Amino acid sequence: MTIVILFICTALIPDAKSQISVQAQLGYALPWAENDVPDGSITVKSSNVQEIDLYKKSFGAGQYYTFSLSYPVVPNFSLGLQFSYLSGAKTSLTVDFSPNYSVETYSGRMLWVTPQILMEKPFRHLTAYVGIGPSVGLSGKIIKEFKDGNQSTVYESKGISSKGMAYGVSSKLGVAYFIGKKKQMKLLAEIQLISASYAPRRSDLVKLNKNGTDILGSLTVSERAVVYKKNQITDQTVTPDPNQPSVATIRYYAFSSVGINIGIAYLLFAGKE
Repeated sequence: MTIVILFICTALIPDAKSQISVQAQLGYALPWAENDVPDGSITVKSSNVQEIDLYKKSFGAGQYYTFSLSYPVVPNFSLGLQFSYLSGAKTSLTVDFSPNYSVETYSGRMLWVTPQILMEKPFRHLTAYVGIGPSVGLSGKIIKEFKDGNQSTVYESKGISSKGMAYGVSSKLGVAYFIGKKKQMKLLAEIQLISASYAPRRSDLVKLNKNGTDILGSLTVSERAVVYKKNQITDQTVTPDPNQPSVATIRYYAFSSVGINIGIAYLLFAGKE
């Protein structure tokens, strides 16, 4: 057992010729693996019938800012750690059922932390690589903004769903082009795929205006805050405590995306040759 531990530790410590790669990238991703979002629905009253529209949405689309580190364990095989911050793209829905109208806007935020296994195939000036690893999402947010009303009354509100962690899998396929005679810098271009979902643990109404006047203070705690729990069953015969957040069942939202990243990498020598 001692021999095995020593072997693993020796393999993970960069030798005199090992190079640690520091990478910075910028990218944009489009949604995929979308799911229905019923709480973003629009209720239309027609002939005393209420109809709820579902629409498909993945909150993983938007701008990505990525920083990562990697170092070789054996030839053509590296271990890495990647940090990606998602500044989600906004999606808007507008419905005009005169004399009323409704505008709803949604976006997401997430910090992905991904340990990765990287496999590389070097060529003369290029290196092709693939990477895969589990992703953990931190500081996740789903931002919902609403504006609805008519010619005489307009309501504007903003809610933020947060807390909890997201989980998924990240993979990428890319090429690196060496620049400079020392080959310590590389230009990167890659396709990244993230398959993940996020279940917020709490929602808070942070803005509520009526004709431009703030009326958020008129709401009770139970009216402006919701805590989500698994398999929650609400007893409609019990009056909720107005000084405590409401309780609802957890719902999972898609945060999956496929995008393109471009950036630069700098190779740091771990020791002298």
